[in-house]
Amino acid sequence: MARFQFSHIETYARTASTLSKSSSVKTCYDILAEASRVYEHSRHVMSPSPPELLDGITTQELAENLNLLLENEATEVVLGGKAKKRAVRKDAHVLLAAVYSYPSQSQMCDLDEIRPFFMDCIEFHREKFGSVQSAVLHTDEQYLHIHVYTVSNNARKLHPGHIAKKLNKSEASSIKSSVAYKNAMRAFQDDFHQSVSHKYGLERIGPMRKRIQSELYQIAKQAKASELAEWFENETIKKKKKLQEKTERLKQFYDEKRFEIESEYEQFKETNDVSLQELQEKTQLAETEYEDLMNQRELIFDILIKNQELISENENYKKRLHEYEEDYGPR
Repeated sequence: MARFQFSHIETYARTASTLSKSSSVKTCYDILAEASRVYEHSRHVMSPSPPELLDGITTQELAENLNLLLENEATEVVLGGKAKKRAVRKDAHVLLAAVYSYPSQSQMCDLDEIRPFFMDCIEFHREKFGSVQSAVLHTDEQYLHIHVYTVSNNARKLHPGHIAKKLNKSEASSIKSSVAYKNAMRAFQDDFHQSVSHKYGLERIGPMRKRIQSELYQIAKQAKASELAEWFENETIKKKKKLQEKTERLKQFYDEKRFEIESEYEQFKETNDVSLQELQEKTQLAETEYEDLMNQRELIFDILIKNQELISENENYKKRLHEYEEDYGPR
């Protein structure tokens, strides 16, 4: 079965441009948060797991240090005869993000065998776009893939499509620049295939979707919707049946456990020859014996105290006798 390469590059700014007409434009921080598997940005992943760092710093560290990295990218300008550094605009595209995927199911892959492919992808990215600030591997989606990030004060100057589009920009028509963009991206895909993919037996171009007339498309779309509705109904019936079966099993289990507990309780009542009254009498007797012991304990304490007093008194008598003998005894 043929396997096809997949690579994609895009650029992002720290904040969305005020000229943007879309309200869903993603920023650098959105992209890096998704790569870091921050919950709010990775809800499309069924069971998110932390990415594996392959190169550079983590995506979280890159997000935290993005402004600091861009300070080194500030351009020098001369104003009033003095050289000053011009900070990079907040809405300038400063992050080039690339995705390189391996066309095999994540659960069926031996990561150690595929790892060289991803390391070659990182080297290809480095040769193509310069430094690599971060590269991370995701194993929690359908296909294994890596995200590679490069920071620049103008990331679009690194993007081959935007470079070609700018060189062919025309006020009269945007068709020429659009064609130039597509051709440049095709060349990028060719380069990636020649440099990396072909060494791992991956095809350059994937299966093309058949183009059909709009009327046929609508018919096909309705048929697909009908097929999907029928599948959904069947699945609902299956799940409902499974739920009923599970409910019956739980009810049966509950009844069996209830009968078992009631039987054990009845057996305990029959075999236990100590009545409640006998237990109460024994408890009362034990309390009485305890009170007697406490009283005896108090008597013993009193005797010990009196004995100590007698010992002290005896010592005083001995002392006085000794003093008397010294004063009035034979000389």
